[in-house]
Amino acid sequence: QAINKKELANTVGVANEPATSFTAGNTVQVNGKSFGEAVQSNATKAAHNYNPTAAKASLKKAEKQLGKKNFTINLLADDTDIAKKSSEYIQSQLETNLKGVNVQVQNIPFKSRLARVSAGNFDVVLTGWTADFADPISFLQLMAKDNYQNYGKWSNTKFDNLLNKSSNTSNANERLNYLVQADQILLEDQGVTPLYYGNQAWLVRPSIKNVIYNGAGSP
Repeated sequence: QAINKKELANTVGVANEPATSFTAGNTVQVNGKSFGEAVQSNATKAAHNYNPTAAKASLKKAEKQLGKKNFTINLLADDTDIAKKSSEYIQSQLETNLKGVNVQVQNIPFKSRLARVSAGNFDVVLTGWTADFADPISFLQLMAKDNYQNYGKWSNTKFDNLLNKSSNTSNANERLNYLVQADQILLEDQGVTPLYYGNQAWLVRPSIKNVIYNGAGSP
């Protein structure tokens, strides 16, 4: 709520799009909609749409519950140009929209960052994921309770049950609907905060035909 995802997406790449789901939005179609569109609901929008007023209200609740008014958050990220731009933007947004919140950014090499998150040595980490294959499960399985890449140790029984149901049905539409529901639970529960879908702009000569663009796996 405190981060303008559209502005962030444009800051790090003009072809990028603000995320409306944990799964990359155009991974598959569900009932005539992109997966990202299918996941959107009033609840997911309330939890993730840019709304500084609502973010301030949530901060007030946190202050009351914790009995403090100042918070320091360590944001861990890679040392690439994109990660630096992203982390600096997030720092600016949180400190501007949430008075009393201090964000300390640490940009370190990928291997060092991976070692830190694998050990659970972080407050908040900025990371990304490219699917091995074009299916929502390649994203959602990351957040299963027993997945070693679930670095934040988020856990939700309904989410795990929906992933299990998606693995045990032979009906393709039913499977995708289970995965849509799982993504919705993840967003509503704020297990992660998806920021943007990373896209690339291509300039292709009109005479070039039958070019295949792989959005997942090997290029």
